[in-house]
Amino acid sequence: MKKSYEFALRAFFYDFCIPQTNGKLSRGFLSGLEAMAYRLGPESNLVKACQAVSFFSHAKPLNRPHMHERAERLHQELLGSLARAIEVPTLVASLETRYIALLLGLCEISAANSADHRSHHAHAKGLSALLKTGTSPLDLLRIIRDGNRPDANGSSGRYQETRPRFRPRGIFSVPALIDGEECLDNLMLDLDSLQTRFSTAFDTGTLSPGLGEEISSLYQRFSSWSSSRCPGFRPITVTHLKQSVVTSGIAAGCWPGRIDTYFDLYVAGVWNIVRTSQLRIIDMMVKLSDYHGDTEASLHWIPRANAVVEDILASIPYHLTDNLHAFIDEHATGEAINDRGKSLGGLLLMHPLYVASIFSFIPEKMRSYMKQCLLWIGIEMGLGQATLLAEAHDIDRSYLESGCVIIWAGFLG
Repeated sequence: MKKSYEFALRAFFYDFCIPQTNGKLSRGFLSGLEAMAYRLGPESNLVKACQAVSFFSHAKPLNRPHMHERAERLHQELLGSLARAIEVPTLVASLETRYIALLLGLCEISAANSADHRSHHAHAKGLSALLKTGTSPLDLLRIIRDGNRPDANGSSGRYQETRPRFRPRGIFSVPALIDGEECLDNLMLDLDSLQTRFSTAFDTGTLSPGLGEEISSLYQRFSSWSSSRCPGFRPITVTHLKQSVVTSGIAAGCWPGRIDTYFDLYVAGVWNIVRTSQLRIIDMMVKLSDYHGDTEASLHWIPRANAVVEDILASIPYHLTDNLHAFIDEHATGEAINDRGKSLGGLLLMHPLYVASIFSFIPEKMRSYMKQCLLWIGIEMGLGQATLLAEAHDIDRSYLESGCVIIWAGFLG
């Protein structure tokens, strides 16, 4: 029994943690968690939270109901511990407490299914409260831009340390993301503001004459930002997959065309956040063109949308495989993914896949393939929310935003 908990902890570190190996390019993911877990010891709530996530995410792929039961027991125990911790001023501000709230959210994401969406939104709200932000992932960026976010490298509460106070750093603050004329944080916030105004104007039929130009300008700003990134941050094409002879469906990771590799999953995740942002802009332009009955203008944006989705599809094998080059060699003999990659790859990929799959201007074959990949993530990586996203017809926006809060908080370190 003890060994299984030790294995679960090591599996969690492999599946969900990325160390920060190059601060110019990447922030990693939960990069400080492993060291803290070992400092706090095997009986700590932080270690138990890691084990709970691991048991949840491996129960379904391995068909081990007892793992799910262990995860539920740990989850219930930790809910009580977290409730008590947030009543203690020295603990509520600790990095350990923030980690536990985030991990409980990952438990809910793993355990979700079509019949039970679970309550990850409650943990997202708790996490936002601990970070002193609003409940939208972009509220986190607003606080960071104003320089008011608590230090993500603060003490754990149990192990107090004296550290110099640095200027708070956000999830998109690495030099590779902020070099140049545009900052990704500002682009994302400008998109959120514009989309809010567009939705209100579209719903009320009060679209202003200059709105289309404003939307198009923002798209160009995103494009300029993308093209001006340093070589180390850009995706690298490693091969092109040929069209499979199978016609019944395309297996996850096997979409014919380009396959790209990245510095790490943080970098790959950021690129897909940018790509879904570009698709949201195109969606506004298509709606605006259709509203004015301008079919030609609407069709102008479709090739651009397809190109953005092709970029997302080219990133899928990198997210889902353990060894990209081995997968490419196996695919030449007709094999699909045999060795799945880190669960984090599926976690970072599932929301971009869902967002891209719901736009009606994307070809149906692409949309169907992305849903197939979501199903694969749910089954093979044990992330039940991916199955829910693949099967649900309409997901509430707040549900998606809560998931993003939990996931994006992992970029803080």
